[in-house]
Amino acid sequence: IYRLELLQKEDLLELHVTGDGFLYNMVRAMVGTCVYASEGKLSPHDIPALLEGRNRTDAGPTAPPQGLYMTNLWYPIDGLP
Repeated sequence: IYRLELLQKEDLLELHVTGDGFLYNMVRAMVGTCVYASEGKLSPHDIPALLEGRNRTDAGPTAPPQGLYMTNLWYPIDGLP
């Protein structure tokens, strides 16, 4: 993951994720955890410890696929990222 940006537009949350590869359900897990934090079920300050702990069960639930979509793909030119 190179970039993760969370934007709130009234009742809508937008999560922009940029990376060179993703694990199965990885972005859905991040979205679910962000929603959990937005609902006060965990503090945003807890996120670094969740990442360091590497235990998926400590994070929020996996978000459903509805509303999640890929907008862009970039491929390296001449082997450059």
